[in-house]
Amino acid sequence: MPKLSLKDSVRAVQNLLPVTVRHEKWLTHNSNPVYSDKALEFAADQLAGVTGSSRLRKRMFRASAATTCTRAQVFKWIGVPVRQDIDSKTAGIFATGNFMHLKWQMAGLTEGWLEEAEIPVDREDLHAGGTMDGVMYEGGGFEYKTINDRGFNKVTSFGPLDGHLYQVHNYMYLGEIDHFSVVYENKNTAEWREFRVERDDFLITQAEVRFTQLNEYVDAEALPKILPDCKVEEGIQYRQCPYRDMCLKTRMWPRVK
Repeated sequence: MPKLSLKDSVRAVQNLLPVTVRHEKWLTHNSNPVYSDKALEFAADQLAGVTGSSRLRKRMFRASAATTCTRAQVFKWIGVPVRQDIDSKTAGIFATGNFMHLKWQMAGLTEGWLEEAEIPVDREDLHAGGTMDGVMYEGGGFEYKTINDRGFNKVTSFGPLDGHLYQVHNYMYLGEIDHFSVVYENKNTAEWREFRVERDDFLITQAEVRFTQLNEYVDAEALPKILPDCKVEEGIQYRQCPYRDMCLKTRMWPRVK
């Protein structure tokens, strides 16, 4: 029997959907929901900018940056100033995304399928960490993603995006978790789909290698190579990079005051 690919493995366990079964039932009886005290307290903390005392107050390589440029991750570690060119439209998109996250987390905390929300998985020994959207009642991780109509059609056909698979495996590696539920919500239609992602040994090894290499760059004060597209100032990573104004000019380890 041929070995299933990772995305085939994701599709093969869609009968195990801990969020879908409970959340759909809850929604049908709570079109105008009244939230639990636990959910309201969580929301108040989030809106007030309270992140919890358990977070390490040190620089970390972020689990959510799994597929981003290695050089940019090192610049962020060093503390290189970034471009501040977010316009009002982009800021509004970020705010909408934050409130959509909050909607799901409050529902999960109220119904009970979500045990806790905004859970840090930090490893000081690896200088790495991140914040999971939540931990479910059965011990799995919860990750929520908003996506446009085109992207939603893609994930419903082919499964979670590669970057998100790497992200949740970073969380699994850092937090010793065995599986995740990744929920995508279509921003255009409010349709949503849950994917169960089981721990994959290959991607766990990739996470370990990635964090090890990042630490090696820092220890040696060496910068990763510039991406080929960036050398010719092309590609989406170059256009969206907050360090593009200084990256191509930088050869030595930056000294930031």
